[in-house]
Amino acid sequence: MLVKIGTRGSKLAVAQALEAKQKLLDSFPNLSIEIVKIKTSGDKYANANLAEMGGKGLFIKEIETELLENNIDMAVHSLKDVPAFFSGDLTIPCVLERLSPCDAFISHKHNSLESLPQQATIATSSIRRKVQLLNVRPDLNIVPLRGNVTTRLQNQSFDGIILAEAGLIRLEKHHLITEVLPPKVMLSAVGQGAICIQCRRNDVKIIDLLEKINNNMSFIRVKSERSFMKTVNGSCFTPLAALAEYVNENMLYLCCMLASGKNIYFTERTSFIEDAEKMVRGVYRYDILMSKATWLNVGGRADVLFKPCDIEDLTYLIKNTELPVSVIGATSNIIVRDSGIRGITVKLGKKFAYIKSKGNNSIVAGGAALLRNLAYFAGEQQISGLEFLVGIPGTVGGGIEMNAGAYGSDIASVVQSIKAVNLEDGNLYEFSSEEMGYFYRGHSLKGNWIFVEAEFKGVNSEYELILQRLKEIVEKKNKSQPIRGKTAGCIFKNPKNYRAWELIDKSGCLGLNIGGARISKKHCNFLLNYDNATASDLENLGNRVKDAVKDKFNVELEWEIRVLGSAIRQFL
Repeated sequence: MLVKIGTRGSKLAVAQALEAKQKLLDSFPNLSIEIVKIKTSGDKYANANLAEMGGKGLFIKEIETELLENNIDMAVHSLKDVPAFFSGDLTIPCVLERLSPCDAFISHKHNSLESLPQQATIATSSIRRKVQLLNVRPDLNIVPLRGNVTTRLQNQSFDGIILAEAGLIRLEKHHLITEVLPPKVMLSAVGQGAICIQCRRNDVKIIDLLEKINNNMSFIRVKSERSFMKTVNGSCFTPLAALAEYVNENMLYLCCMLASGKNIYFTERTSFIEDAEKMVRGVYRYDILMSKATWLNVGGRADVLFKPCDIEDLTYLIKNTELPVSVIGATSNIIVRDSGIRGITVKLGKKFAYIKSKGNNSIVAGGAALLRNLAYFAGEQQISGLEFLVGIPGTVGGGIEMNAGAYGSDIASVVQSIKAVNLEDGNLYEFSSEEMGYFYRGHSLKGNWIFVEAEFKGVNSEYELILQRLKEIVEKKNKSQPIRGKTAGCIFKNPKNYRAWELIDKSGCLGLNIGGARISKKHCNFLLNYDNATASDLENLGNRVKDAVKDKFNVELEWEIRVLGSAIRQFL
């Protein structure tokens, strides 16, 4: 049987292909094996900026094409070069025994990273290495370095360079290493040090061969690391790292790093090896521009946005991070400041958007379920009492937090029990409506919470009557509120014995604007982003309205909209 192994033509790539060839021959001595060298885009433009060319996938694209076109039978890659997602017609059934995942510091002038002088120049094209180096030594000057390993080693114009230790070992250049950087200084790239072999998913004969030479311990480790890369949708543009290590024969420890700007975030998890691919289960996104994610279309960047897979995933995160944690829902009642949100921002996703009947006129809803969807679902179940929710933007979690209300009713009147995770200790608690201690637009629970589920109860009624009430509320809302504008619901809570909109109107603020922000002429307790307003425009306008009402009536308006992020301007 002739087997063709595709590989890049660099010395390191060929060395790895020869290692794979030998492993196959050790197990199948009668095989005839041919190594096919393939020139990739990454090789053709060795001196170009890798990120500008499209990332590390350029090192394997042409090789995968050869696989898909049946010109080779298998492809050998450095696993760290394989993107999180590749063609569904291909698979990786084999990882050879992993060498060191660590990075190595090489210098002809200095004997350690720590001994480098101020403003020393270090060469690396890896954004992962760059952010971690600057975390340890912010004074360093980091410059890009392309070319194969031999070319990089020959360049002595820098104070030092960073390369993967495993590549140096495979090229028998490990004697040139000045210092191996431990994971606590430089967490490794996903799959670094591992050789993987890729083939066509339907090629049963080749898969059988590769499974025989697969190193299962290495395979499990890198599978865990790649689960993190897939979770954050990582690429060579993403400053991320992950390293899985065995705790014992049954348990795996995973340490992950994700950077945003100058901030670096680490997360750790321990799991049984059979759950290696599920160790990171939620969805992480870094450096998210909140102006594209909020109803008001304003806000700077959130360092890390996390959508947990389930309650266990959420509680694990909170218990295992020292970073500040913020919570957002549908973003229908928040202003994210232009400075953005530091730390981790939690947003409950679709897995928390369920709504289901419990019987006896009761409904259970997840924290991410939209209130209007809950209202319509209740109608379909012939449950009355929740119709007012159709007029409230936002989610169940946000409604629980602020005791949302409209049209003569509020959350406190229909909620029975609530499940919430405490943002300080990460534990899950359950409260009755009475234990919540509800009052107008608030509750009496101490501390910060994220509300993950609630049970609501109504009364049985005819569907036609409920539907009519829903239509009346929607029509009333459409007539009285600027629903087609970029808005976030009511700005201020109603003070005792007053209506906020009347105070605002009589204070001469109807239609008032600052920058691109305006007080709605249709309902003056609504802020509008009518012309590319900034978060500062909106907050400054809200504060000006507060001042006007205070001066006119000596009444202090209280924000109903939440404002997230640190202030970066003096408000007007």
